[in-house]
Amino acid sequence: MNKLLRPFTRNLGFTITAVVVLALGIGANTAIFTAVRAVLLKPLPYNDPDRIVVVAETNKRGVRISVSGADFTDWKAQATSFDAIASYGNYSVPVVAGGSPERLNAAAVNTGWFTAMGAKPVLGRLFDPAEEKPNSEKTALISDGLWRRRFGADPKVLGAKLKLQGAMHIIVGVLPAGFRFPGKTDLWVPLGLFPDSSTRSAHNYRVISRLKSSVSAEQAQAEMTAIAARLAKQYPESNQDIGAAVVPLHTTLSENAKPTLYLLLAAVGFVLLIACANVGNLLLASGARRRTEFAIRAAIGASRTRLVRQLLGESITLAALGGVLGIALAWWSKDLIIALAPSEIPMLSESRIDWAAFAFGVAVSMATGVLFGLFPALQMSRTDLNDALKSSGNRAGVGGAGTRMRSVLVCVEIALSVVLVTGAGLAIRSLVELQNVSPGYDSLNVMVADMAVPAENDAGMRRSIRIYEEFLRRAESTPGVLAAGAVSTVPLSELGSSNGYFSREGQKQMDRSQSAGFHTASERLFPRSRYSAALRPNVH
Repeated sequence: MNKLLRPFTRNLGFTITAVVVLALGIGANTAIFTAVRAVLLKPLPYNDPDRIVVVAETNKRGVRISVSGADFTDWKAQATSFDAIASYGNYSVPVVAGGSPERLNAAAVNTGWFTAMGAKPVLGRLFDPAEEKPNSEKTALISDGLWRRRFGADPKVLGAKLKLQGAMHIIVGVLPAGFRFPGKTDLWVPLGLFPDSSTRSAHNYRVISRLKSSVSAEQAQAEMTAIAARLAKQYPESNQDIGAAVVPLHTTLSENAKPTLYLLLAAVGFVLLIACANVGNLLLASGARRRTEFAIRAAIGASRTRLVRQLLGESITLAALGGVLGIALAWWSKDLIIALAPSEIPMLSESRIDWAAFAFGVAVSMATGVLFGLFPALQMSRTDLNDALKSSGNRAGVGGAGTRMRSVLVCVEIALSVVLVTGAGLAIRSLVELQNVSPGYDSLNVMVADMAVPAENDAGMRRSIRIYEEFLRRAESTPGVLAAGAVSTVPLSELGSSNGYFSREGQKQMDRSQSAGFHTASERLFPRSRYSAALRPNVH
Protein backbone atom coordinates (compact mmCIF):
# COMPACT_ATOMS: atom_id res chain seq x y z
CA MET A 1 0.00 0.00 0.00
CA ASN A 2 2.85 2.40 0.83
CA LYS A 3 4.43 1.70 -2.56
CA LEU A 4 1.11 2.38 -4.27
CA LEU A 5 0.58 5.70 -2.47
CA ARG A 6 4.20 6.85 -2.70
CA PRO A 7 3.83 8.51 -6.16
CA PHE A 8 0.90 10.57 -4.83
CA THR A 9 2.58 11.69 -1.60
CA ARG A 10 5.64 12.83 -3.55
CA ASN A 11 3.50 15.16 -5.66
CA LEU A 12 0.66 16.38 -3.45
CA GLY A 13 -0.28 19.25 -5.76
CA PHE A 14 -0.94 16.87 -8.65
CA THR A 15 -2.79 14.42 -6.37
CA ILE A 16 -5.08 17.04 -4.82
CA THR A 17 -5.90 18.57 -8.21
CA ALA A 18 -6.68 15.21 -9.79
CA VAL A 19 -8.78 14.01 -6.85
CA VAL A 20 -10.85 17.21 -6.75
CA VAL A 21 -11.46 17.16 -10.50
CA LEU A 22 -12.53 13.50 -10.38
CA ALA A 23 -14.66 14.05 -7.26
CA LEU A 24 -16.66 16.76 -9.01
CA GLY A 25 -17.33 14.54 -12.01
CA ILE A 26 -18.09 11.38 -10.03
CA GLY A 27 -20.14 13.26 -7.43
CA ALA A 28 -22.28 14.97 -10.08
CA ASN A 29 -22.97 11.66 -11.83
CA THR A 30 -23.82 9.90 -8.57
CA ALA A 31 -26.16 12.70 -7.43
CA ILE A 32 -28.04 12.76 -10.75
CA PHE A 33 -28.18 8.96 -10.75
CA THR A 34 -29.96 9.01 -7.38
CA ALA A 35 -32.55 11.38 -8.86
CA VAL A 36 -32.98 9.28 -12.03
CA ARG A 37 -33.30 6.11 -9.97
CA ALA A 38 -35.84 7.63 -7.57
CA VAL A 39 -38.05 9.04 -10.33
CA LEU A 40 -37.64 6.61 -13.24
CA LEU A 41 -36.19 3.32 -12.04
CA LYS A 42 -37.50 2.55 -8.56
CA PRO A 43 -40.92 0.93 -8.28
CA LEU A 44 -43.62 3.04 -6.65
CA PRO A 45 -43.93 2.53 -2.88
CA TYR A 46 -47.36 0.96 -3.15
CA ASN A 47 -48.67 -2.57 -2.95
CA ASP A 48 -48.09 -4.34 -6.31
CA PRO A 49 -47.57 -1.00 -8.14
CA ASP A 50 -47.34 -2.55 -11.62
CA ARG A 51 -51.09 -3.22 -11.51
CA ILE A 52 -52.02 0.40 -10.74
CA VAL A 53 -53.06 2.28 -13.88
CA VAL A 54 -54.46 5.71 -14.70
CA VAL A 55 -57.53 5.71 -16.93
CA ALA A 56 -58.06 8.98 -18.77
CA GLU A 57 -60.24 10.27 -21.58
CA THR A 58 -58.67 11.46 -24.83
CA ASN A 59 -59.79 14.22 -27.16
CA LYS A 60 -59.83 14.10 -30.95
CA ARG A 61 -56.10 14.87 -31.06
CA GLY A 62 -55.37 11.87 -28.84
CA VAL A 63 -54.30 14.05 -25.89
CA ARG A 64 -55.19 12.66 -22.46
CA ILE A 65 -57.70 14.80 -20.57
CA SER A 66 -59.64 14.56 -17.32
CA VAL A 67 -62.78 12.43 -17.09
CA SER A 68 -66.37 13.63 -16.84
CA GLY A 69 -68.30 12.38 -13.85
CA ALA A 70 -71.06 10.83 -15.98
CA ASP A 71 -68.56 8.93 -18.15
CA PHE A 72 -66.83 7.62 -15.05
CA THR A 73 -70.13 6.30 -13.74
CA ASP A 74 -70.60 4.35 -16.99
CA TRP A 75 -67.01 3.08 -16.88
CA LYS A 76 -67.52 1.79 -13.37
CA ALA A 77 -70.70 -0.05 -14.39
CA GLN A 78 -69.32 -1.58 -17.61
CA ALA A 79 -65.57 -2.24 -17.11
CA THR A 80 -64.57 -5.76 -16.01
CA SER A 81 -60.77 -5.47 -16.24
CA PHE A 82 -60.27 -3.90 -12.83
CA ASP A 83 -60.41 -5.04 -9.24
CA ALA A 84 -61.19 -1.43 -8.37
CA ILE A 85 -61.80 1.77 -10.32
CA ALA A 86 -62.12 5.11 -8.55
CA SER A 87 -62.11 8.83 -9.29
CA TYR A 88 -60.49 11.56 -7.25
CA GLY A 89 -59.58 15.21 -7.17
CA ASN A 90 -57.08 17.11 -5.06
CA TYR A 91 -56.87 20.72 -3.93
CA SER A 92 -55.31 23.00 -1.33
CA VAL A 93 -57.58 24.16 1.51
CA PRO A 94 -57.28 25.73 4.97
CA VAL A 95 -57.82 23.17 7.73
CA VAL A 96 -58.09 23.65 11.48
CA ALA A 97 -56.47 20.59 13.05
CA GLY A 98 -54.98 20.28 16.50
CA GLY A 99 -56.06 23.77 17.51
CA SER A 100 -54.60 26.05 14.80
CA PRO A 101 -55.31 26.64 11.08
CA GLU A 102 -53.01 25.34 8.36
CA ARG A 103 -53.27 25.13 4.59
CA LEU A 104 -53.05 21.48 3.56
CA ASN A 105 -53.19 19.44 0.39
CA ALA A 106 -56.42 17.45 0.49
CA ALA A 107 -57.92 14.81 -1.81
CA ALA A 108 -61.54 13.82 -2.32
CA VAL A 109 -61.77 10.12 -3.21
CA ASN A 110 -64.63 7.72 -3.72
CA THR A 111 -65.21 4.09 -2.81
CA GLY A 112 -62.53 1.82 -4.17
CA TRP A 113 -59.76 4.42 -4.31
CA PHE A 114 -57.75 2.95 -1.45
CA THR A 115 -58.28 -0.55 -2.87
CA ALA A 116 -56.94 0.65 -6.22
CA MET A 117 -53.90 2.15 -4.48
CA GLY A 118 -53.45 -0.89 -2.24
CA ALA A 119 -53.38 1.35 0.84
CA LYS A 120 -54.45 0.20 4.31
CA PRO A 121 -54.55 2.39 7.42
CA VAL A 122 -52.09 1.76 10.24
CA LEU A 123 -54.72 3.04 12.63
CA GLY A 124 -58.48 3.01 12.33
CA ARG A 125 -60.42 2.21 9.15
CA LEU A 126 -61.13 3.33 5.59
CA PHE A 127 -64.29 5.10 4.46
CA ASP A 128 -67.62 3.35 4.51
CA PRO A 129 -69.58 3.57 1.21
CA ALA A 130 -72.48 5.10 3.12
CA GLU A 131 -70.25 8.09 4.00
CA GLU A 132 -70.29 9.20 0.36
CA LYS A 133 -73.94 10.24 0.63
CA PRO A 134 -74.48 14.01 0.88
CA ASN A 135 -76.21 13.94 4.27
CA SER A 136 -73.92 11.40 5.91
CA GLU A 137 -71.54 12.08 8.77
CA LYS A 138 -68.41 13.82 7.47
CA THR A 139 -65.25 11.77 7.97
CA ALA A 140 -61.56 12.09 7.09
CA LEU A 141 -58.35 10.11 6.89
CA ILE A 142 -55.05 11.80 7.72
CA SER A 143 -51.41 11.18 6.80
CA ASP A 144 -48.83 9.86 9.22
CA GLY A 145 -47.02 13.20 9.04
CA LEU A 146 -50.11 15.20 9.97
CA TRP A 147 -50.89 12.74 12.78
CA ARG A 148 -47.45 13.21 14.29
CA ARG A 149 -47.20 16.95 13.63
CA ARG A 150 -50.60 18.03 14.89
CA PHE A 151 -51.72 15.21 17.20
CA GLY A 152 -48.39 14.06 18.66
CA ALA A 153 -48.89 10.52 17.27
CA ASP A 154 -51.63 10.01 19.85
CA PRO A 155 -53.42 6.67 19.16
CA LYS A 156 -56.57 8.26 20.57
CA VAL A 157 -56.76 10.52 17.50
CA LEU A 158 -59.59 8.35 16.17
CA GLY A 159 -62.79 10.23 16.79
CA ALA A 160 -61.02 13.60 17.01
CA LYS A 161 -62.38 16.35 14.82
CA LEU A 162 -60.86 18.79 12.36
CA LYS A 163 -62.50 21.68 10.56
CA LEU A 164 -62.44 21.59 6.78
CA GLN A 165 -64.25 24.21 4.67
CA GLY A 166 -66.36 25.26 7.62
CA ALA A 167 -67.57 21.76 8.52
CA MET A 168 -66.34 19.41 11.22
CA HIS A 169 -64.93 16.06 10.06
CA ILE A 170 -64.31 13.05 12.26
CA ILE A 171 -60.90 11.38 11.86
CA VAL A 172 -61.49 7.66 11.25
CA GLY A 173 -58.01 6.51 10.21
CA VAL A 174 -54.31 7.22 9.78
CA LEU A 175 -52.48 6.12 6.61
CA PRO A 176 -48.94 4.64 6.60
CA ALA A 177 -45.82 6.79 6.70
CA GLY A 178 -44.72 7.79 3.21
CA PHE A 179 -48.19 7.47 1.65
CA ARG A 180 -49.21 10.92 0.42
CA PHE A 181 -50.68 10.27 -3.02
CA PRO A 182 -51.70 12.31 -4.94
CA GLY A 183 -48.83 14.76 -4.67
CA LYS A 184 -48.17 15.62 -1.05
CA THR A 185 -51.63 15.01 0.34
CA ASP A 186 -52.20 15.09 4.11
CA LEU A 187 -55.97 14.69 4.22
CA TRP A 188 -58.49 12.50 2.41
CA VAL A 189 -62.29 12.90 2.46
CA PRO A 190 -65.07 10.97 0.68
CA LEU A 191 -65.74 12.27 -2.83
CA GLY A 192 -69.46 11.90 -2.22
CA LEU A 193 -69.28 15.16 -0.27
CA PHE A 194 -68.76 16.93 -3.62
CA PRO A 195 -71.30 15.32 -5.96
CA ASP A 196 -70.76 15.77 -9.69
CA SER A 197 -73.49 17.01 -11.99
CA SER A 198 -74.93 14.80 -14.69
CA THR A 199 -73.33 16.71 -17.56
CA ARG A 200 -70.75 14.97 -19.71
CA SER A 201 -69.19 18.18 -20.98
CA ALA A 202 -67.24 18.97 -17.79
CA HIS A 203 -64.07 16.89 -17.50
CA ASN A 204 -62.96 17.46 -13.91
CA TYR A 205 -61.94 14.10 -12.45
CA ARG A 206 -58.94 11.83 -12.54
CA VAL A 207 -59.42 8.08 -12.47
CA ILE A 208 -57.15 5.42 -11.03
CA SER A 209 -57.65 1.66 -11.22
CA ARG A 210 -56.11 -1.64 -10.16
CA LEU A 211 -55.87 -4.28 -12.86
CA LYS A 212 -57.07 -7.77 -12.13
CA SER A 213 -54.19 -10.23 -11.77
CA SER A 214 -55.27 -12.04 -14.94
CA VAL A 215 -55.66 -8.87 -17.07
CA SER A 216 -52.86 -7.02 -18.84
CA ALA A 217 -52.77 -3.30 -19.54
CA GLU A 218 -53.27 -4.02 -23.25
CA GLN A 219 -56.46 -6.02 -22.54
CA ALA A 220 -57.77 -3.26 -20.30
CA GLN A 221 -57.01 -0.72 -23.04
CA ALA A 222 -58.98 -2.75 -25.57
CA GLU A 223 -61.98 -2.94 -23.24
CA MET A 224 -61.92 0.78 -22.41
CA THR A 225 -61.65 1.64 -26.12
CA ALA A 226 -64.77 -0.42 -26.78
CA ILE A 227 -66.64 1.26 -23.90
CA ALA A 228 -65.63 4.72 -25.19
CA ALA A 229 -66.90 3.79 -28.66
CA ARG A 230 -70.26 2.72 -27.21
CA LEU A 231 -70.56 5.97 -25.25
CA ALA A 232 -69.71 7.96 -28.39
CA LYS A 233 -72.63 6.33 -30.21
CA GLN A 234 -74.96 6.72 -27.23
CA TYR A 235 -74.04 10.38 -26.52
CA PRO A 236 -72.81 11.81 -29.84
CA GLU A 237 -73.18 15.43 -28.76
CA SER A 238 -70.63 15.14 -25.96
CA ASN A 239 -68.63 11.96 -26.66
CA GLN A 240 -68.18 11.85 -30.43
CA ASP A 241 -64.42 12.38 -30.34
CA ILE A 242 -63.79 11.16 -26.79
CA GLY A 243 -61.66 8.04 -26.36
CA ALA A 244 -60.03 6.30 -23.39
CA ALA A 245 -56.41 5.62 -22.45
CA VAL A 246 -55.01 3.14 -19.91
CA VAL A 247 -51.53 4.16 -18.74
CA PRO A 248 -49.39 2.71 -15.91
CA LEU A 249 -49.29 5.05 -12.92
CA HIS A 250 -45.49 5.13 -12.92
CA THR A 251 -45.47 6.26 -16.56
CA THR A 252 -47.98 9.00 -15.84
CA LEU A 253 -46.00 10.34 -12.90
CA SER A 254 -42.58 10.27 -14.55
CA GLU A 255 -43.17 10.98 -18.25
CA ASN A 256 -42.84 14.77 -17.95
CA ALA A 257 -39.67 14.55 -15.88
CA LYS A 258 -37.96 11.91 -18.04
CA PRO A 259 -36.49 14.22 -20.76
CA THR A 260 -35.11 16.63 -18.15
CA LEU A 261 -33.47 13.89 -16.09
CA TYR A 262 -31.95 12.17 -19.11
CA LEU A 263 -30.62 15.52 -20.32
CA LEU A 264 -29.03 16.15 -16.91
CA LEU A 265 -27.54 12.65 -16.91
CA ALA A 266 -25.99 13.26 -20.33
CA ALA A 267 -24.64 16.64 -19.21
CA VAL A 268 -22.90 15.27 -16.11
CA GLY A 269 -21.59 12.40 -18.25
CA PHE A 270 -19.87 14.97 -20.46
CA VAL A 271 -18.51 16.65 -17.34
CA LEU A 272 -17.01 13.34 -16.23
CA LEU A 273 -15.42 12.77 -19.65
CA ILE A 274 -13.87 16.24 -19.49
CA ALA A 275 -12.57 15.41 -16.01
CA CYS A 276 -11.05 12.19 -17.37
CA ALA A 277 -9.33 14.07 -20.19
CA ASN A 278 -7.99 16.63 -17.68
CA VAL A 279 -6.58 13.97 -15.37
CA GLY A 280 -5.18 12.04 -18.34
CA ASN A 281 -3.24 15.15 -19.33
CA LEU A 282 -2.03 15.55 -15.76
CA LEU A 283 -0.82 11.94 -15.77
CA LEU A 284 1.08 12.47 -19.02
CA ALA A 285 2.69 15.60 -17.58
CA SER A 286 3.58 13.65 -14.44
CA GLY A 287 4.95 10.83 -16.59
CA ALA A 288 7.40 13.23 -18.19
CA ARG A 289 9.08 13.58 -14.80
CA ARG A 290 9.06 9.83 -14.22
CA ARG A 291 10.61 8.70 -17.52
CA THR A 292 13.90 7.77 -15.90
CA GLU A 293 12.12 5.76 -13.19
CA PHE A 294 10.20 3.71 -15.76
CA ALA A 295 13.28 3.25 -17.92
CA ILE A 296 15.27 1.87 -14.96
CA ARG A 297 12.41 -0.45 -14.01
CA ALA A 298 12.34 -1.74 -17.57
CA ALA A 299 16.12 -2.14 -17.59
CA ILE A 300 16.14 -4.34 -14.46
CA GLY A 301 13.52 -6.68 -15.90
CA ALA A 302 10.09 -5.12 -15.48
CA SER A 303 7.93 -6.08 -18.43
CA ARG A 304 5.70 -3.61 -20.21
CA THR A 305 2.63 -5.46 -18.88
CA ARG A 306 3.90 -5.01 -15.34
CA LEU A 307 4.50 -1.31 -15.90
CA VAL A 308 1.01 -0.86 -17.37
CA ARG A 309 -0.46 -2.77 -14.42
CA GLN A 310 1.39 -0.54 -11.96
CA LEU A 311 0.29 2.65 -13.71
CA LEU A 312 -3.30 1.46 -13.97
CA GLY A 313 -3.22 0.60 -10.27
CA GLU A 314 -2.13 4.15 -9.52
CA SER A 315 -4.90 5.55 -11.76
CA ILE A 316 -7.57 3.39 -10.15
CA THR A 317 -6.31 4.35 -6.69
CA LEU A 318 -6.53 8.00 -7.70
CA ALA A 319 -10.05 7.42 -9.02
CA ALA A 320 -11.02 5.62 -5.81
CA LEU A 321 -9.92 8.62 -3.75
CA GLY A 322 -11.93 10.86 -6.05
CA GLY A 323 -14.87 8.45 -5.77
CA VAL A 324 -14.88 8.59 -1.98
CA LEU A 325 -14.94 12.37 -2.04
CA GLY A 326 -17.42 12.36 -4.92
CA ILE A 327 -19.92 10.13 -3.09
CA ALA A 328 -19.61 12.42 -0.07
CA LEU A 329 -20.35 15.41 -2.35
CA ALA A 330 -23.33 13.55 -3.84
CA TRP A 331 -24.71 12.86 -0.37
CA TRP A 332 -24.38 16.54 0.50
CA SER A 333 -25.79 17.86 -2.79
CA LYS A 334 -28.85 15.60 -3.09
CA ASP A 335 -30.83 17.79 -0.69
CA LEU A 336 -29.78 20.85 -2.68
CA ILE A 337 -30.98 19.22 -5.91
CA ILE A 338 -34.33 18.37 -4.31
CA ALA A 339 -34.71 21.95 -3.04
CA LEU A 340 -33.85 23.53 -6.42
CA ALA A 341 -35.82 21.09 -8.59
CA PRO A 342 -39.37 21.93 -9.71
CA SER A 343 -41.99 20.64 -7.29
CA GLU A 344 -43.76 18.91 -10.18
CA ILE A 345 -41.06 16.21 -10.41
CA PRO A 346 -42.62 13.28 -8.54
CA MET A 347 -40.76 11.02 -6.10
CA LEU A 348 -37.60 13.14 -6.29
CA SER A 349 -37.73 13.61 -2.54
CA GLU A 350 -37.25 9.83 -2.23
CA SER A 351 -33.73 9.94 -3.69
CA ARG A 352 -31.19 8.41 -1.30
CA ILE A 353 -27.50 7.58 -1.24
CA ASP A 354 -28.22 3.89 -0.63
CA TRP A 355 -26.40 0.72 -1.63
CA ALA A 356 -27.39 1.16 -5.29
CA ALA A 357 -26.07 4.74 -5.41
CA PHE A 358 -22.91 3.64 -3.59
CA ALA A 359 -22.41 0.76 -6.05
CA PHE A 360 -22.96 3.17 -8.95
CA GLY A 361 -20.38 5.56 -7.52
CA VAL A 362 -17.85 2.74 -7.06
CA ALA A 363 -18.47 1.44 -10.60
CA VAL A 364 -18.08 4.93 -12.07
CA SER A 365 -14.88 5.41 -10.09
CA MET A 366 -13.35 2.17 -11.35
CA ALA A 367 -14.42 2.84 -14.94
CA THR A 368 -13.05 6.36 -14.67
CA GLY A 369 -9.72 5.09 -13.38
CA VAL A 370 -9.36 2.77 -16.35
CA LEU A 371 -10.61 5.39 -18.81
CA PHE A 372 -8.21 8.19 -17.91
CA GLY A 373 -5.33 5.89 -16.95
CA LEU A 374 -5.12 3.38 -19.78
CA PHE A 375 -3.75 5.52 -22.59
CA PRO A 376 -1.21 7.38 -20.42
CA ALA A 377 -0.10 4.01 -18.99
CA LEU A 378 0.41 2.54 -22.47
CA GLN A 379 2.27 5.64 -23.56
CA MET A 380 4.58 5.88 -20.52
CA SER A 381 5.36 2.13 -20.57
CA ARG A 382 7.08 2.58 -23.95
CA THR A 383 9.94 4.56 -22.42
CA ASP A 384 13.34 3.83 -24.02
CA LEU A 385 16.28 3.61 -21.59
CA ASN A 386 18.81 5.43 -23.82
CA ASP A 387 16.39 8.29 -24.61
CA ALA A 388 15.36 8.56 -20.94
CA LEU A 389 18.98 8.78 -19.72
CA LYS A 390 19.92 11.28 -22.39
CA SER A 391 17.02 13.55 -21.39
CA SER A 392 17.20 12.91 -17.65
CA GLY A 393 18.33 16.43 -17.01
CA ASN A 394 16.01 17.90 -19.60
CA ARG A 395 12.51 18.95 -18.61
CA ALA A 396 11.11 18.37 -22.06
CA GLY A 397 7.95 16.35 -22.45
CA VAL A 398 7.58 12.67 -23.00
CA GLY A 399 8.57 12.79 -26.62
CA GLY A 400 6.71 13.07 -29.88
CA ALA A 401 4.20 10.33 -29.14
CA GLY A 402 3.49 11.76 -25.70
CA THR A 403 2.99 15.20 -27.17
CA ARG A 404 0.56 13.81 -29.74
CA MET A 405 -1.39 12.01 -26.98
CA ARG A 406 -1.65 15.18 -24.93
CA SER A 407 -2.80 17.08 -28.04
CA VAL A 408 -5.50 14.47 -28.63
CA LEU A 409 -6.70 14.77 -25.04
CA VAL A 410 -6.79 18.56 -25.31
CA CYS A 411 -8.85 18.26 -28.51
CA VAL A 412 -11.24 15.88 -26.75
CA GLU A 413 -11.63 18.34 -23.86
CA ILE A 414 -12.31 21.20 -26.26
CA ALA A 415 -14.86 19.18 -28.25
CA LEU A 416 -16.73 18.07 -25.13
CA SER A 417 -16.64 21.58 -23.71
CA VAL A 418 -18.06 23.01 -26.95
CA VAL A 419 -20.93 20.50 -26.79
CA LEU A 420 -21.68 21.44 -23.18
CA VAL A 421 -21.43 25.18 -23.78
CA THR A 422 -23.60 24.93 -26.91
CA GLY A 423 -26.24 22.95 -25.04
CA ALA A 424 -26.17 25.38 -22.13
CA GLY A 425 -26.46 28.31 -24.52
CA LEU A 426 -29.47 26.78 -26.26
CA ALA A 427 -31.11 26.07 -22.89
CA ILE A 428 -30.51 29.66 -21.73
CA ARG A 429 -31.85 31.01 -25.02
CA SER A 430 -35.00 28.89 -24.69
CA LEU A 431 -35.47 30.10 -21.11
CA VAL A 432 -35.09 33.73 -22.15
CA GLU A 433 -37.59 33.28 -24.97
CA LEU A 434 -40.06 31.62 -22.61
CA GLN A 435 -39.75 34.50 -20.18
CA ASN A 436 -40.33 36.98 -23.00
CA VAL A 437 -43.55 35.31 -24.17
CA SER A 438 -46.47 37.59 -23.41
CA PRO A 439 -49.08 35.82 -21.23
CA GLY A 440 -51.78 38.16 -22.50
CA TYR A 441 -51.81 40.43 -19.47
CA ASP A 442 -49.44 42.80 -17.70
CA SER A 443 -48.31 41.39 -14.34
CA LEU A 444 -46.26 44.43 -13.36
CA ASN A 445 -47.20 45.61 -9.85
CA VAL A 446 -49.99 43.04 -9.64
CA MET A 447 -50.35 41.38 -6.24
CA VAL A 448 -52.18 38.10 -5.62
CA ALA A 449 -53.85 37.00 -2.38
CA ASP A 450 -55.21 33.47 -2.01
CA MET A 451 -58.47 33.40 -0.03
CA ALA A 452 -60.85 30.65 1.02
CA VAL A 453 -64.19 31.35 2.67
CA PRO A 454 -66.14 28.18 3.56
CA ALA A 455 -69.69 27.91 2.23
CA GLU A 456 -71.71 24.86 3.23
CA ASN A 457 -75.12 25.98 1.93
CA ASP A 458 -76.91 28.86 0.23
CA ALA A 459 -76.74 31.01 3.36
CA GLY A 460 -73.02 30.34 3.64
CA MET A 461 -72.56 31.18 -0.05
CA ARG A 462 -74.31 34.54 0.40
CA ARG A 463 -72.14 35.21 3.46
CA SER A 464 -68.94 34.41 1.56
CA ILE A 465 -69.97 36.71 -1.29
CA ARG A 466 -70.47 39.56 1.20
CA ILE A 467 -67.01 38.87 2.67
CA TYR A 468 -65.37 38.98 -0.76
CA GLU A 469 -67.21 42.16 -1.71
CA GLU A 470 -66.15 43.84 1.53
CA PHE A 471 -62.57 42.66 1.08
CA LEU A 472 -62.45 44.06 -2.46
CA ARG A 473 -63.94 47.35 -1.29
CA ARG A 474 -61.34 47.73 1.45
CA ALA A 475 -58.55 46.64 -0.87
CA GLU A 476 -59.43 49.35 -3.39
CA SER A 477 -59.54 51.97 -0.62
CA THR A 478 -56.01 51.05 0.47
CA PRO A 479 -53.47 53.78 -0.44
CA GLY A 480 -51.49 52.79 -3.51
CA VAL A 481 -54.07 50.34 -4.85
CA LEU A 482 -55.83 51.56 -8.00
CA ALA A 483 -58.11 48.57 -8.60
CA ALA A 484 -58.96 45.20 -7.07
CA GLY A 485 -60.69 42.25 -8.68
CA ALA A 486 -61.46 38.61 -8.02
CA VAL A 487 -60.98 35.51 -10.19
CA SER A 488 -61.67 31.84 -9.53
CA THR A 489 -58.18 30.79 -10.63
CA VAL A 490 -55.19 32.95 -11.48
CA PRO A 491 -54.43 32.48 -15.22
CA LEU A 492 -51.51 30.16 -15.99
CA SER A 493 -51.42 28.86 -12.42
CA GLU A 494 -51.05 25.17 -11.60
CA LEU A 495 -54.73 24.95 -10.62
CA GLY A 496 -55.83 25.33 -14.25
CA SER A 497 -59.37 26.32 -15.18
CA SER A 498 -62.88 24.96 -15.30
CA ASN A 499 -64.01 23.55 -18.63
CA GLY A 500 -67.08 22.51 -20.58
CA TYR A 501 -69.00 22.72 -23.83
CA PHE A 502 -71.04 25.81 -24.66
CA SER A 503 -73.63 26.95 -27.17
CA ARG A 504 -74.17 30.31 -28.82
CA GLU A 505 -77.26 32.37 -28.09
CA GLY A 506 -80.15 31.13 -30.16
CA GLN A 507 -78.46 27.82 -30.91
CA LYS A 508 -80.90 24.98 -30.24
CA GLN A 509 -78.38 22.14 -30.10
CA MET A 510 -74.98 22.12 -28.38
CA ASP A 511 -72.05 21.94 -30.77
CA ARG A 512 -69.67 19.33 -29.40
CA SER A 513 -66.72 21.04 -31.09
CA GLN A 514 -67.27 24.15 -28.94
CA SER A 515 -65.45 23.39 -25.71
CA ALA A 516 -63.53 25.93 -23.69
CA GLY A 517 -61.79 26.48 -20.41
CA PHE A 518 -63.11 29.37 -18.37
CA HIS A 519 -62.48 31.45 -15.24
CA THR A 520 -65.09 33.25 -13.17
CA ALA A 521 -64.03 36.88 -12.70
CA SER A 522 -65.34 40.09 -11.20
CA GLU A 523 -65.83 43.32 -13.12
CA ARG A 524 -62.75 45.04 -11.72
CA LEU A 525 -60.34 42.25 -12.64
CA PHE A 526 -59.60 44.07 -15.91
CA PRO A 527 -59.18 47.74 -14.98
CA ARG A 528 -58.02 50.27 -17.51
CA SER A 529 -54.91 50.93 -15.49
CA ARG A 530 -52.21 48.26 -15.48
CA TYR A 531 -51.64 48.81 -11.76
CA SER A 532 -54.10 46.61 -9.88
CA ALA A 533 -54.48 44.03 -7.17
CA ALA A 534 -55.84 40.60 -8.11
CA LEU A 535 -57.51 38.36 -5.56
CA ARG A 536 -58.08 34.65 -6.02
CA PRO A 537 -61.21 33.53 -4.17
CA ASN A 538 -61.78 29.87 -3.41
CA VAL A 539 -65.46 29.34 -2.64
CA HIS A 540 -66.61 25.82 -1.80
